[in-house]
Amino acid sequence: GMKGSRVQSIIRELRGEKIDIIEYSDDLVTFAQSALAPAKITRVSVTHQGETPHLDVIVEDEQLSLAIGKRGQNVRLASELIGSRIDIKSESDVKDEVADALARMLQNAMSQIPAAPKQADVLSAPGIGAEVANRLQEAGYGDVEALADAEPETLLALEVEDFDREQAEALVAWAKELREQRMANLDIGPFRAPEAAPAAGTSMADEDFMAALSRAFAESEHQRSSNVAAAAAMLGGDEPAEETEEVPSEEKES
Repeated sequence: GMKGSRVQSIIRELRGEKIDIIEYSDDLVTFAQSALAPAKITRVSVTHQGETPHLDVIVEDEQLSLAIGKRGQNVRLASELIGSRIDIKSESDVKDEVADALARMLQNAMSQIPAAPKQADVLSAPGIGAEVANRLQEAGYGDVEALADAEPETLLALEVEDFDREQAEALVAWAKELREQRMANLDIGPFRAPEAAPAAGTSMADEDFMAALSRAFAESEHQRSSNVAAAAAMLGGDEPAEETEEVPSEEKES
């Protein structure tokens, strides 16, 4: 009504009982945003499990208490209103979960890196005698990594007896192939590149959130590269469908 006259008359009849008017929407995310207002929603993930949808709602840290309400009253009422289960988390909680998940992935990847063999790889190279292998080992070419990075001319310059160009080229090729095979067998984990920057029009909170996630994935990629390098050095020695929607920064008026 004009200037809230209709609502005010009802409030008087109810002896001052507070009334919230929420705009209905067929879109579940929009309806949830209205039901949880005035709390500002950053992101909503909708998971369909059976007949009851499940909403994972992310809000700014300072909005968490407002969204949940006293003893969870707000989120319970909103859940009953839209007919869905609602779980609310702060951005900090989500970032911590991402960091923990990445840490577990890295730990799992590192646990799968095979231990370095006790015997120098050059001793097991085909066509290389023990005396030649020992000379190469003394010169610093006793492992696969060093041999794979070497040039045949470099090995020939050592002037090892009974070691010719054909053997040098074959030894370098063997080391490179062995290193590639070993690195291909490493399971570093299902890492993904950082997501693209959020589209224009998203709120600053969305940009901060996505930037944090991008940094987390970027750091994981950097750590992955370090793990691969470490692995190479060691070897040298020898659920339901999910829909995610970004919520516009502008809140709908109640």
